[in-house]
Amino acid sequence: MVCAYCGSAAHVTGYEDCPKYCTVCSTSGHNRKTNACPNRLCTKCQATGHNARQCTFCDTCQTNHAKNKCPSQQCTYCEEYGHDAKRCPEKPTPLCYACGSSTHQTPRSVDCSEHKCATCQGELEPKGRNHKNCPLPQCDVCKLTGHIADGYTFRQCYDVEVDYLNLLLLTKGRNTIESYFDANGEACIQPNALRIHGKFTESIDWDDVKQRFAITDRQVLELKSVAYEFKRTTTQE
Repeated sequence: MVCAYCGSAAHVTGYEDCPKYCTVCSTSGHNRKTNACPNRLCTKCQATGHNARQCTFCDTCQTNHAKNKCPSQQCTYCEEYGHDAKRCPEKPTPLCYACGSSTHQTPRSVDCSEHKCATCQGELEPKGRNHKNCPLPQCDVCKLTGHIADGYTFRQCYDVEVDYLNLLLLTKGRNTIESYFDANGEACIQPNALRIHGKFTESIDWDDVKQRFAITDRQVLELKSVAYEFKRTTTQE
């Protein structure tokens, strides 16, 4: 049997959880659990048309007003009425005791210029880095240093064979090669930097790439991202 309100065959017409029928007001077009029902009863004030989360009725002053703006509420900081201590306009903005910034309160925040990395304990300058971009840890995914898998700036750590970089450089034309490097916003190394005596040569593995061209771990991962994109497009063809 198909529901006459939503067309679903999973339940009968008039089912209480039907998305297009309300058992409260017995009309179609909405569900009893949505705010669209004009007869929905608020468990806080017993009025209809809203739920308790949306209710603006205040138990203190017995009137309706915005949350945390009760005229009968006294602030424990300035002793004025109409707000609480958390929203007191007279209360000064707390400052970080390490750097004096108002954007955070302690150097435990990674935004603090005096924040000490939990990995290197601030021994490696500059301060302000955190464990996710500290140069000491090794990534569990790509085995390179300088990042961890869940905090790297790349979309992901690319575990891709160097063969795909070889195929791109050795079998494709200049425009095609440059299009892969230009399309990958994460890659700053240019393809001409991978030429030896003006020619592209085959690499044995990623360690071979790093040693022959004297590039950093980050640049290796940039090349991996290019190779990964080339692999993805060629395997789809």
